[in-house]
Amino acid sequence: MIGAASGGKLEFVQAVGADLAVDYAVPDWPERVRAAVPAGVDVVLDAVGGEVLRQSLGLLAPFGRAVVYGAASGGADEIPVSSLFALRTVTGFNLTAWRRFAPDRARAEMAEVAALFAGGRLRTSVHAELPLAEAATAHKLMEERAHTGRLLLRP
Repeated sequence: MIGAASGGKLEFVQAVGADLAVDYAVPDWPERVRAAVPAGVDVVLDAVGGEVLRQSLGLLAPFGRAVVYGAASGGADEIPVSSLFALRTVTGFNLTAWRRFAPDRARAEMAEVAALFAGGRLRTSVHAELPLAEAATAHKLMEERAHTGRLLLRP
């Protein structure tokens, strides 16, 4: 698995299981991925958007798939159609829409995820626990994309 993140988060990406961590702010990051996986990657999970998404599409193997679930850098609406001519697909995912359009399936799958957490088969990383009164601090961390892992607000 290859994880792409901004420079300050590369150690975190490797700590949670990436075989290779690349800094997507460094211009040659796509070349590092191509060197590791010359045939291309099968799946891209993208929450950044913009130029990172466009470069990621070029890393997909034939029949590869990109799943876009955010646009922290904006520009998710700028996917060049020509990038799809190499037998690639791009799809979007939104948790709110999933719950609205498939509520029974969403409920069942979330119950499965909860059971995996309860059984210790999944884990998460908590960046910070803050009192509810410091919700503005949590929002600032999210807006600055300065956190690794979850932000928890406590009453």
